[in-house]
Amino acid sequence: MCRCTSLTSYHHHPIGTALLHAATMIIETILLLAFRGALFFGCRRYILRILYEDLQELSSTSGEAEAIELSLPTSSTSIVQRSQKTAKEERHTSISHSTFALCFTESCTLFLLLMFQGLNIFTPSIRVLHFRICLLVLLVIILLAVPLLFSYIIISRPLLSFVPPLICLFLLSFIPLPSPLDSNPDIDLITACLSRLIVVGTIILGALSGFGAMRSCWLYLLAQERPIPTDRDIEVSTAALARIREDLKARMDEATRKNSNETAPWYSRVVKSFGNDDISQEISGLQALEYQMALALDDKRERQRANRLSRTLCGRAWNLGGKVFAVYCVIRILSSIINLAFPTLRRTSSSSSSEYNYPDLVAYLFSLLLSYPQERVVAVSRQVGLVFVGLIILSSIRLVLRSATRVLRVTSRNRGASLMMLLLAQLIGIYLLSTIVQLRTSFPPPSPYAAAADDDQVPNGKPTNLFSLIPEGQVFGGLFDASFLLAAVAEGAVVWIGDKFGASSGYDA
Repeated sequence: MCRCTSLTSYHHHPIGTALLHAATMIIETILLLAFRGALFFGCRRYILRILYEDLQELSSTSGEAEAIELSLPTSSTSIVQRSQKTAKEERHTSISHSTFALCFTESCTLFLLLMFQGLNIFTPSIRVLHFRICLLVLLVIILLAVPLLFSYIIISRPLLSFVPPLICLFLLSFIPLPSPLDSNPDIDLITACLSRLIVVGTIILGALSGFGAMRSCWLYLLAQERPIPTDRDIEVSTAALARIREDLKARMDEATRKNSNETAPWYSRVVKSFGNDDISQEISGLQALEYQMALALDDKRERQRANRLSRTLCGRAWNLGGKVFAVYCVIRILSSIINLAFPTLRRTSSSSSSEYNYPDLVAYLFSLLLSYPQERVVAVSRQVGLVFVGLIILSSIRLVLRSATRVLRVTSRNRGASLMMLLLAQLIGIYLLSTIVQLRTSFPPPSPYAAAADDDQVPNGKPTNLFSLIPEGQVFGGLFDASFLLAAVAEGAVVWIGDKFGASSGYDA
């Protein structure tokens, strides 16, 4: 009896309670850090090994990088320059891998902490502390690290590399806060930056979703059957592309020989400069032709591969799933039109008008098919909708990454893969942050018993609910629908024009 009394008095003693609370916080912090470390190194070791090889294939078209390397002049210092270039590309690869793994780790930790809050695991102060750390790290990666590293890989000048991040922050400051947040005088810097970033992220994700949705609809429902290339067609296109590259290499070698002749008189060099202009124009024309022929050859190979896959059982199942997915994309486009045309219907379609956001039409169809309460159907449909939005983005992200490297005209496969990895890390971070904002009404709230039990452990005025650290999601629903619909309409117009004019006049190597 005396021993139980002494133990009870020890636990209620202020010093004993403080020591126990400190020990608990240390153990929980160690566990969270161990989880982050395991996820970080596991991502670098396993996930990135497969992803980076795929990005290397995306960063070049039909041996484009190898053909360009053949045209470079050799010199006595070529071995040293090649070793320096290899070391530099390895450094870029390591940096991009670490950035992606860190962004992936912090994003997964955010979801883990939200699940811990619903299950009442760990103390509220530790959850809030690490949630703030994750948000801060993600903001630094998305707003500062990725633009800085992106410009450093392209420009390779440390001083000029700081210009793009500063421009991004300067432009971010002009983005207005959503109406429920701009009138809040207690908003902190992290919440303001997060809200502005989610505004940009919502527009980007809506555009990617609209792009992928319309492309899926066109590919599986609207596109006409195109002729399947034969092996002979691909052989002819490959030979034609090889001849163009040989001519391009010969013209570039000729231009190199003329430029290296520095012993000629000045008037001779002036006369040759006019000839070099003609050679430069010819080289530019051959490069454009080579680029288009490489794209046409890739398209033929892809159509032949898809045709062979469609004859198998897995290919038929894939096509069936693609058609079902395209039907969902049609429903999603109609839902965006309804949300924008009748915004009051969207706000009143749920029992809680301040918490409900898209998709309304999907929730309505689910409610007709399922005999569950309306609130449950709305919550499930929101989660299913976000999963399908993620699938739509994944269906379009491959084309976006390839288009980005084509716009940048990256000639190195390793450099192109590093740039893609940074861009993918930024998009994943933005998507997961936006997903957390949209899912804030789907996660269970913290247990009231846990909050009451931990009142003496959390200082007064400090938040214990993790969702109080992020903006509300309903203010971004209309913005997503608008960007989604505009991107879908624009992509539909581009694909229709390309099908009308490209089918009859497209280049066929």
